[in-house]
Amino acid sequence: MKNAKRLNAFTLVELLVVVGIIAILASLLLASISSAKAKARNIVCINNLKQHGVGLVNFVAQTGEYPLTFDTNKSWQINSDSEQNRSWFRAIDPTGTNFSQNTGLWHCPSAKRPENMPDFLSFVHYGYNGSGLQKTRDDLSGLGGTMPGDSFPVGPVKESMVSSPVEMIALGDGMVGWGAKLQDGTHLIGRTAMADDSYTDYKLLNKRHASKANIVFCDGHVEALTFQRLFKDEHESALRLWNRDNQPQRERLK
Repeated sequence: MKNAKRLNAFTLVELLVVVGIIAILASLLLASISSAKAKARNIVCINNLKQHGVGLVNFVAQTGEYPLTFDTNKSWQINSDSEQNRSWFRAIDPTGTNFSQNTGLWHCPSAKRPENMPDFLSFVHYGYNGSGLQKTRDDLSGLGGTMPGDSFPVGPVKESMVSSPVEMIALGDGMVGWGAKLQDGTHLIGRTAMADDSYTDYKLLNKRHASKANIVFCDGHVEALTFQRLFKDEHESALRLWNRDNQPQRERLK
């Protein structure tokens, strides 16, 4: 009887093997669940941006102009015959939702606020290509307004001024960058020397969409582009993405 009981029992080695197999299966399952959740969050973000793209395309079709970066008033638009003075987020979301509230279509479920960001600063999930490839504060080449001799937008960008809508970034995940420096949670998206990563958590940023940003182009289509492509790549095709004249404007890198 004793020998029979010994034959029917598990040895310590066998138990350890079973436990190890269960642990491996559990880890694979958790990784699969985590990946599925990340994909689901990314889909929500892409769908949000598709809706923003529809709003932008409709606004441009109706007005013949791109929205300004900021709300303004006609006294600033001294060189413009435009009557529109709405900022980009009010233009594409006529309900007047405040983009800094990060709710509804303005909420990316993968965007996380850095712990060291002060409370008085807004962490915004989506941004507008208002500045383009920007070396100084006044050399704007994006969509947010023209600035002849002034530090404020004095007129909106006309639809005809965008040479290649299918190739130009309009809006996307709110971040700006310049080489290795990335600033997260901004109301703009751009390649600008003014990027400040003081309150950027790179670990969170890289996890947001696997080191990519979801982008809406001026024709309304959405793509995911790597940070390398957006903020570091110096090939002409990468630099042209930011500029309404579809030129690389390489001199701004110097």
